[in-house]
Amino acid sequence: MKRKSIIGLMVLMLVAQSMFMFAQSTVDLINDFKKGFQDFSDDVASVLPMNSTIGLNWSDAYIGQLLALPPSLGVGLTVGVTGIPYDSVKKILVDTLGGSESEIPQVIRDYGLPLPAMAVDARLGGFILPFDVGFKIGFLPKTLADQVGDNVKVDFLLVGGDIRYLLMKQRFVVIPEVSVGVGYNYLKGSVEFGGVLPPLLTINLPNTVGSSPAPWPANSTLSLSSPDFYIEWETKVIDLKAQASWSLLILQPSVGIGASYGSSHVGGGAKSTLQLNGATISPTALQALRTLGFDVDNASIAVFSDVTGWSFRLFGGVSVNILVLRIDAGVQYNLIGKNLGASIGARIQL
Repeated sequence: MKRKSIIGLMVLMLVAQSMFMFAQSTVDLINDFKKGFQDFSDDVASVLPMNSTIGLNWSDAYIGQLLALPPSLGVGLTVGVTGIPYDSVKKILVDTLGGSESEIPQVIRDYGLPLPAMAVDARLGGFILPFDVGFKIGFLPKTLADQVGDNVKVDFLLVGGDIRYLLMKQRFVVIPEVSVGVGYNYLKGSVEFGGVLPPLLTINLPNTVGSSPAPWPANSTLSLSSPDFYIEWETKVIDLKAQASWSLLILQPSVGIGASYGSSHVGGGAKSTLQLNGATISPTALQALRTLGFDVDNASIAVFSDVTGWSFRLFGGVSVNILVLRIDAGVQYNLIGKNLGASIGARIQL
């Protein structure tokens, strides 16, 4: 068996396990294909702001001053996942494309389709005023991407930073340390994999485009042979948060609340050789499909959505602190999308 990297295993177990076999499938109307992917894209977009906050979610509400002995700073690695609601997965793979719900793994039906993320994160204490700043970057090196699998292609980039200000120091045991912060995150990625869509997918076309006759005969169909299913996403997020933490011997529990304003561009579709009634699609027909709201060429058809808006989350976790080594585990809950997220990280911190 080919050796897999940690990220490769995450993708294969959390994303590729949603693959299941179809028989030949026909989408009743191209508008059904459009609505299915548009709803799916909208739902994925609602998950992205929370996914972009993975990294820098350390248990400390505030790490201290940089100009101190020893200086307050740390660097580590965080990996995490947020769930795409199962209803979204069902809409596209079952309701739109005619797959079998019984073939979807139970873990996907219970918790949704996980969307993984990872980041190298670092934080520096402030000076004079009680603040700290953090930076993070996550990407998937080509050497790791090549190990994911022959039928899976993954691309991922996460860049972000934040600044936090201490409002209150911990007093005794019960009164926590409290900080507030603001940050910015940029997240971009894609997943493409084979074996999800039917060996032959056909889509029935309408006879009109707007108020004009369509540039194809009545009862025409688009066909895709052995298509690959893919999702692409990009989001820019402004994140506000408040956090409280307690230092209890080697343990440091924390809780917080966050509000994220995200601007996301998300889409999905099928990549294959597209044919119209068994022949190459003419430029006129391609333009008509674009008029109907599709991103389409002779090799793919997709639907993209632009979504902006607020999302709100609760988060909490605990770290185990042994000398300069700190191991964090945390969970998040999206109050609007009602989806969960989780992360685990390790860092060296002075």
